Amino acid sequence: MREKTLVALAALCSVVGVIVLCLSSAAVKPRQVELSTVSQEAGRVVEVYGTVGELRFSGGHAFVKLVGESGDWVEVPLFSRVRSGVGELEVGDRMRVRGKAGTYKDKPQVVPSSALDVKIYRTHPVRFDQLGACLNQYVKIEGTVKRVYQTASQKCLILTLENSGTAKVFLPFVPRVELQGLRVRACGQVQEYKGELEVAVACEAGLRIMDA
Repeated sequence: MREKTLVALAALCSVVGVIVLCLSSAAVKPRQVELSTVSQEAGRVVEVYGTVGELRFSGGHAFVKLVGESGDWVEVPLFSRVRSGVGELEVGDRMRVRGKAGTYKDKPQVVPSSALDVKIYRTHPVRFDQLGACLNQYVKIEGTVKRVYQTASQKCLILTLENSGTAKVFLPFVPRVELQGLRVRACGQVQEYKGELEVAVACEAGLRIMDA
């Protein structure tokens, strides 16, 4: 009788243990949320997914503007300890991030604590004839710079790339190198300006010289 009681208690303990593990796992697993609701999840660990729309580097840290399909965005700071384990980053890539939700200077952000909390999904350059189907999306294109036009303010450039066709690229900055004749990769948002499609690069990290 005593032996049966011990067996029953052991079985009960096993069941309770499994339940506790399941509840613990559910508590630890981050909640997947839309970028638009991150500020409402302040203090909680969440998981978000989006496209790298802008990328800045400073003092070994990287700051990502993660953009959703509807245009909502959050900032993802990758501090040096995390940044060193993430690998190469490029505008236009997809990113899945787990981290603590909050706001900084009134901007929503998700802060990962480890490189394991960041997953990068590489994207490939699209053909120029595919840009019409990518309006308002973030893409990468590659080509040789055939024309460089500097705006009247002298603070912006418009590039004409050639690669089985032509495409325009808008830069809100003037690079330190002469681009004419170089093969480049431009990463930015496809926009329509005066009836023409162009790839609008938002940051210096969005332009990469491929000849170097």
